[in-house]
Amino acid sequence: MCLPELSACGYFIRREELLAAALTAGKQGEKMAATAKKYGISLIFGYPERDGETIYNSCLAVGEDGSCIQNIRKVNLWKSEKKRFSEGRDFPVFKTCAGRTAAVLCYDLEFPEPARIVSMNGARLIFCPAAWSFAAERRWKVDLASAALCNLAFTAGANYRDENCCGGSCVYGPDGRQRSPEKEIPIELSGAGESRLLIFELDLDETEKEREKVPYYEDWKGELYGKLIKEAWEKRKQSGSLFSSGLSPF
Repeated sequence: MCLPELSACGYFIRREELLAAALTAGKQGEKMAATAKKYGISLIFGYPERDGETIYNSCLAVGEDGSCIQNIRKVNLWKSEKKRFSEGRDFPVFKTCAGRTAAVLCYDLEFPEPARIVSMNGARLIFCPAAWSFAAERRWKVDLASAALCNLAFTAGANYRDENCCGGSCVYGPDGRQRSPEKEIPIELSGAGESRLLIFELDLDETEKEREKVPYYEDWKGELYGKLIKEAWEKRKQSGSLFSSGLSPF
């Protein structure tokens, strides 16, 4: 089961509330362990992580036995998040009851590299806990579909549905097609807007079947792409094509 970004406390809260809610990965995992064990499921949920004096926008994967499997920190911080959080530095792949899994947090999905990195490291199912706005609703579906198709993997997005966020939690298959849930169950969660539990039945072996038909990985030229991307980025910096903030003009 995957819940949205910062679902442990809510995304739209004041800084003092955020700091009060921030926990270490270990303590946050202990809080969710009983739920995972009770229902025999793996959980992926967002929370503010405290590591000393540093706060990260993170999500935690807890196994069906209540064990902490993996902590994931958001790498690409969206606008004002840069004032509230520190950046993560990697995109881990981990094993859950659904097999080789990864999670990219919200804005991380808008860059092609994170999904490509985790899929090349063996992820067949990529979750995206998000707080995705109405203004970017079109990008939500396009990004999920393209990440699935370009990496021949399943993508699953979990988003809030309220006055700020567009909802649209969904799953796309490795062929880029959106999958229909087997069940939709309305649930009541305090402060979480219009909430539903979507249940999907997926055949993860579809990833291997698609990869046999479409040879993206055999034909991928990583060394060449890496060299050209680095050269292009250096040229942009040298030409002064970046804003003083470090943001790209496009």
